[in-house]
Amino acid sequence: MLKESAKYLNVIVAGGKVALPIVGDVDILGLRNARSIIEAAIAGLPKNAPERVALEQVSRFAGLAADNLDISKPILASISSPVRVKEEVIAGSKSSLSAFAAEAAVVGSMMFVALLLAAGMLALEREENAFGRLVRGLVSRTELVVEKVGLAALAAFVLTTVMLGILGALLGLDFARAPLWVVVLAVGSVAFGAMGVAIGGATREVRSASLAAFVISLPVAALALVPSGAVADWIYDLIRVISAAFPFRPAMDALDAAISGGELLAPLLHLVALALVFGVLARLSLRRFA
Repeated sequence: MLKESAKYLNVIVAGGKVALPIVGDVDILGLRNARSIIEAAIAGLPKNAPERVALEQVSRFAGLAADNLDISKPILASISSPVRVKEEVIAGSKSSLSAFAAEAAVVGSMMFVALLLAAGMLALEREENAFGRLVRGLVSRTELVVEKVGLAALAAFVLTTVMLGILGALLGLDFARAPLWVVVLAVGSVAFGAMGVAIGGATREVRSASLAAFVISLPVAALALVPSGAVADWIYDLIRVISAAFPFRPAMDALDAAISGGELLAPLLHLVALALVFGVLARLSLRRFA
C-alpha cells in the first residue's frame, strides 16, 4: 500500500499514466510539467501584463508542491521498511523477570533466617553463661559450631524449600529440576548458617548479633543484585569481589542455574568454600568465649 502511494505521488509530481478501475488509463500532466507550461505562458506575456501576477503565483505553488511531494517519497519508503531491532543475548541469566524475583525472595529469606538463628543462638548461650558449661565436657567447641550451623541451616532449608515449591507452582517452573533446587538450598543454607555462627562468635550478646547480621547482610544483598552495565566497569568489578566474599551472590547464581539451566558446579563449590571459611572463623571466634 505504501509503495502504491509513492507511485501515485511520483505521477502527481512528474506526470504519467494512471490505471483507474472504471475509466482506464488516464494521462496525468504532473506538477512539474504544469509549471513548465505556465512558465512558458508567462514568458510570452508583456512585462506589464496583469495576468503575470496570477500565473507566477500558480507557478510558484506548483514548484513548492512538487518539491515537497518529492520529499514525501523517501519518508514513505522508510515507513514501509521500519527499523528492525536485532536481539542477541551476550551474557547473563536466562531467567524471566518473575523467576529472578522468586530467586531473590528465596535467597533473601534463606539469608535472614540462617544468619539470625545461627548468630542469635550462639550469642544467647554466651549471654546466659551456658557456653562454658557446654564446652567443659558435654561437647567440644567444634561440635558446638557444627550443631549451630546445622540447626540454622535446617530451619532455613525447610522454609525456603516450601517457599520455592509454592512459587514454582505459581510461576510454572520446571519441577523436573527440583532435585537441583534442593541441593542448592541445602548448600546455601549451610553457608549462611556458618556465616551466622561466625557473626555470633564475634559478638557478645543477642542484640549485637542480630544487629550485626542485619548490618552486614543488607548491603551485601543489595550489592549482589546490581546488574552489569548499571555502574562503571571498575565499580562493578569491585562489587563482584565484595559479593564473592559472602554467600548471597553465589547462592543466587546457583539457584538461577538450578532453575533455568547453566553452570551449577562453580557456584556450588563457591558456597562450599565459603561455608568452610566461615566455619573456621566461627571456630576461631569461640576462643574468646571462655
